[in-house]
Amino acid sequence: MKRLIALAVGLFGLRAYLKRRRRTVEPADELRDRLAAQRTATAETSSVPVEEPPTPVEEPEPADEPPAPAEEPEPVAEADEPRSGADVDARRAEVHARARKKIDELSS
Repeated sequence: MKRLIALAVGLFGLRAYLKRRRRTVEPADELRDRLAAQRTATAETSSVPVEEPPTPVEEPEPADEPPAPAEEPEPVAEADEPRSGADVDARRAEVHARARKKIDELSS
């Protein structure tokens, strides 16, 4: 009796699984359908011309201050030039100090 109930439940589950599997729509097909519906809706609304008022263009106000002079970049050492460990550490410290200075300028 238990086997008969287990077989019936198993068949019922298999049938439900197969039915659901056949009914599912591929995601690509669903997307194609939605895009087609959107195109037709857009075509219907675009057939009526809508006049939009022109947007005024705002002219930028002239600056009272002259532009700040560009800072000259520091010369970069040649890559072929060998460096000692102390030179690398000094250069690294210098770069970090300049970066902190720029961050402080930007934050204030």
